[in-house]
Amino acid sequence: MAAASCLDPDLVREVLECPICLETYNQDQLRPKLLQCGHSVCRQCLEKLLASTINGVRCPFCSKVSRMSSISQLADNLTVLKIIDCASSCGSAAGLMCKSCKNRLPRQYCCDCSVVLCDACKVEGHQHQGHTVQTIRTAAEQRRKDLGGRLTSLRDTMANIQKKKAAIDSVSKSLRLKYKAVQQEYARAELQLQEELGRSRRAFAASLAEVEKLNSQILEEQTYLLNIAEVQVVSRCDYLTMRIKQTDTALLEEAGGNDEEELDVKSNLPVLLKLQEPELVKTENPQSLDMGQLTTKQCTVNTDEEDGQELAAAPPLSPPPLPL
Repeated sequence: MAAASCLDPDLVREVLECPICLETYNQDQLRPKLLQCGHSVCRQCLEKLLASTINGVRCPFCSKVSRMSSISQLADNLTVLKIIDCASSCGSAAGLMCKSCKNRLPRQYCCDCSVVLCDACKVEGHQHQGHTVQTIRTAAEQRRKDLGGRLTSLRDTMANIQKKKAAIDSVSKSLRLKYKAVQQEYARAELQLQEELGRSRRAFAASLAEVEKLNSQILEEQTYLLNIAEVQVVSRCDYLTMRIKQTDTALLEEAGGNDEEELDVKSNLPVLLKLQEPELVKTENPQSLDMGQLTTKQCTVNTDEEDGQELAAAPPLSPPPLPL
């Protein structure tokens, strides 16, 4: 069945259908007969053509006349008969034929029943019931269009993930610069009281490391979540790309829950990150050996902004200063 579904239906039709009556060849009345030009016509059509002509039949393909007085003078198309015989014996013929009558090659697709049909079964069992019937090619193109739309949506989500990851990288760099700036500011003040302020410097470095650790934990967690979402979207894109490349019949026959399933990762993507922005508050008491106090303020990062933008400060919560 898998091998049969991989065959191009148009090529199968060209080989296994009579070009006049469009019926599928068989071993009996629709037996394929070879004209002298090399093309094939079923026995039934050949009898009708021979009855209306004298000593010859004109080929519907190339218009060359095959001279004869009896159909028995024409040989069977043994290649086509062998294909029909092999398909029947191995059970793969069912994958090529109309799902209703099992005797003709399909040309139509019933959107309500999700089956491929021949022209006769399309009218008798489906259009009379008010079903929507399209040609296989039209239905397949519509399915590809639908899947393409889903793929585009997933690619947009992927772009959004990449944008948010870039924003987090930008915020990380900005915070590192702020950490460095605060340290440099402190170091300039520290030069005035190098020995006396050793204790203050160690406490300050520990407080700053704690703030950096908290911010890093938040950023690493969000980066991890984005990586998971990215893997999910890549997997879904690969699946839909594979489905789009399938043949018409396989694409329509295997349609099911996986095609319709929506991958919802947008709701889990980070938008607002609450971080601790370091800031040095210098002490004004000349009698104190403390060079300053490290304080933090809540800041919000909008990962939908280009390149992370600047850190947006939230309303101050008046946190107690971290003594150094």
